[in-house]
Amino acid sequence: MYAPLHIAVLRNHPAIVRRLVVAGARLDIRDREGNTPLHLAARRGHVECGEALLKPVNIQEMTQSNPDQMPSVYSQLPADIIDVPNFQGEHAVHLATMGGHVAFLQFLSWNNADMNAQEGRAGRTSLHFAVGARNLTTVQCLLEPRPRGCGVNPNMLDWYGRTPFQLSLINSMTEVTQYLASRTGIDLSGVDSEDSIEDSDYGDAEISASILLNSNA
Repeated sequence: MYAPLHIAVLRNHPAIVRRLVVAGARLDIRDREGNTPLHLAARRGHVECGEALLKPVNIQEMTQSNPDQMPSVYSQLPADIIDVPNFQGEHAVHLATMGGHVAFLQFLSWNNADMNAQEGRAGRTSLHFAVGARNLTTVQCLLEPRPRGCGVNPNMLDWYGRTPFQLSLINSMTEVTQYLASRTGIDLSGVDSEDSIEDSDYGDAEISASILLNSNA
């Protein structure tokens, strides 16, 4: 159920994406999984396609395209698509994080996306996803202040009541844990490494209250 705009993004053709946008292609069109073209650009890390989607259409572009269609084209442009979730509850920021696409995360941040958005299945933020993927580079990008990074809140809780730091402890991610501790001011001297357990299926795992309490030590 791809629209031409989806296909142009998947093929990474920003010039064609832009021509379609100017011609009136709907930015909020969805595929079978509820993904807009921006979701697909985020998943693939296609920054130029993202720019072609979100850049405001100017009068010169409209005149060169078809002046007679200006009113109808403008009426088709949604007010805000950057934080629209797909049918899995995933925002563009989550998909970019899953792919480790740092440049796309910076692009979303510069375009005022909600970098602390929670996805719809477990309440995970982009930082939870980055920690779950054991991707220190992405974690650093998300935590560093703007404009270089995204300046996310490191203390957001998912629907299991876990912060990204607790997730890093649960999965024994030493390097990520140390970085998160340095950024949040947590003293690791009181944390026993034996409290960490392997949790390979983070999305569906049920962690006991005693483990969470130990993680907060």
